[in-house]
Amino acid sequence: MEGDKEIAALTERVAKIEGILEQINTRLNHLEARLDHIEAEMRTNYRWIMGTIITMWVTVIMAILLR
Repeated sequence: MEGDKEIAALTERVAKIEGILEQINTRLNHLEARLDHIEAEMRTNYRWIMGTIITMWVTVIMAILLR
């Protein structure tokens, strides 16, 4: 009898731990998706900034050369 209660309590505790692990997994997946989105956005911004800098640099060089 007492062994059955201990097994039931242990089973309940394991079930709670499994639930917590599922929540952690869900949160980590959500975090990973957000980080992927942020990285993609950073890449896009980097390309725009580099394009702007190169265009400005070429404009300055052309202005100096064609003075």
